[in-house]
Amino acid sequence: MRVLLPLIAILISGCVSTQSVANRIADQYGGQNFDQFVRNHGIPHSKYQMGNGGYIYVWNSGIVSVTMPATTSMSGTVSSTGYVYGTGTTTGGGALNLYCEVQIETDKYNTIRTVTITADTWGKWTTSRCSELFK
Repeated sequence: MRVLLPLIAILISGCVSTQSVANRIADQYGGQNFDQFVRNHGIPHSKYQMGNGGYIYVWNSGIVSVTMPATTSMSGTVSSTGYVYGTGTTTGGGALNLYCEVQIETDKYNTIRTVTITADTWGKWTTSRCSELFK
């Protein structure tokens, strides 16, 4: 039990909600000119001008691929003459694509009004790629 409690605490600390990250971005940049966001995180992927003169910007992190290792399990038997007969099964492997996408709405003066996370995959170290990018 003594080992289990610290392990649970470590696992829970890695859990981050996408909404909490959106709130964090909104707290940091809300009311500021969108240019400040661009200075810190790069240019948006796309933008749309609304009828009220404001914009909706879509910013994304780009895809980062992390190679996942494969595992192989072996099973077999030894014959009466000492030969080993067996099979191996390999599972897993491949790549995990990490990605974050944020939609930011501004007013006609380019002041940030709302922040919405539209895509958030697992991160390298937490359950949220966006959380890792927007600390």
